[in-house]
Amino acid sequence: MFHTMGGSLLPVDTFDEFVKQRLDRARQSAAALNREEKLAAWQRELDSLYTVMEESLRDYTNSGQINTERRPVQLTEDDLGSYQAQSLAISIGNDTVIAQPVGAMLIGCSGRVDLSGPRRTLRIVLLEKDGPGMKVTISGAEDQHQPSSSHAPLLRGAIDHRDWYVVTPPPAATATALDQDSFRDAVMDVAGVQADSPRRSTFSFPGCRASRGY
Repeated sequence: MFHTMGGSLLPVDTFDEFVKQRLDRARQSAAALNREEKLAAWQRELDSLYTVMEESLRDYTNSGQINTERRPVQLTEDDLGSYQAQSLAISIGNDTVIAQPVGAMLIGCSGRVDLSGPRRTLRIVLLEKDGPGMKVTISGAEDQHQPSSSHAPLLRGAIDHRDWYVVTPPPAATATALDQDSFRDAVMDVAGVQADSPRRSTFSFPGCRASRGY
């Protein structure tokens, strides 16, 4: 069989290939647009986070006691590809604390920024309401056809709205909403007291990691 196109006869398999190419092109365009939208949303989340951090230190930056600087960084994620984002450097005397973005397309959260100082690193994560958890299903002997299920949170603390949270190390990992007080506490925590051999440690909790692990 043949199809007519522009006055010419095309074999059916050629027309099938033409349709397939057009559909593939449409899917690729949709995927590219979705990627751009996700990346733009992530950039806005980072800007909002850094604004909170900068405002928390405004009195000290205005007096010249603390300096902050946004610096470009290159990130690569499976779903977003390679892109440029920003980190935030905070200079306090001889110490520098860096807020370094890790990624947006992570397991257990909607974004993560590592706050690193001379002493250690804390995670600041963008959590949805109720935070990461496990679905627990219990089947009772009396009614096996209608098992009950519940949401078991992986973090302590009130995660009652979508926001950035400072997460402390396990085993008692606790999420605290980021505000002026919690951010200043986090800065002091990661900066610590300078020792002859500064110690840097990281931690993980069952969530907010890349699919390949961090």
